[in-house]
Amino acid sequence: MSVNISDLAKKVAMPVKNLKKKISELGFEISPRAKIVDDDLAQLIEEELRPDEASTTERSGDVSQIQQYEQYYEQQLEKEIVRKQRKQTAGKEKPAEKAGQEQELSTI
Repeated sequence: MSVNISDLAKKVAMPVKNLKKKISELGFEISPRAKIVDDDLAQLIEEELRPDEASTTERSGDVSQIQQYEQYYEQQLEKEIVRKQRKQTAGKEKPAEKAGQEQELSTI
């Protein structure tokens, strides 16, 4: 029995043209004008090209882990900015405080 290449392309979520190129890259011989392939060959191709559910889960886990790292680094960056701003202003009086002290001195 045989399988349509277009049906196989749908199963592996790939355009037919790209599927034919990928089949050749995998080392399977197929005519450029072929429209069908044997069941055995179709099964091998599908196993090679179909994304595994486990790897998809891992990828989504990787994405959430990346997002966690991004949030962590953003928080650390914000803390660093605040520290640097505090260092720059350390020992310097705020304009409102300085004005208040001048008024106190003038009343003495």
